Amino acid sequence: MTIFDALFRPARIIKPKYFMRRQRIFIMLSAVSLLLVGCANYDSDINRIDEELDRIENTRIKSLSEQIDRINVSLPEL
Repeated sequence: MTIFDALFRPARIIKPKYFMRRQRIFIMLSAVSLLLVGCANYDSDINRIDEELDRIENTRIKSLSEQIDRINVSLPEL
């Protein structure tokens, strides 16, 4: 028998009083575990991603600017 079976068996097999108590405990434990995971501090991950995006944007913009400058220099030769 699994935990799920024990908690969600039909009420006629388990006494209604114990069924409701087990169900409440299960719901409370689920809520607490979700809150603990959901309230984690993600600031360091967000900062790392922001820094990486800034680095990528800065290098691409520089390379595009350089390419445009090179094209502008070569245009009179054509």
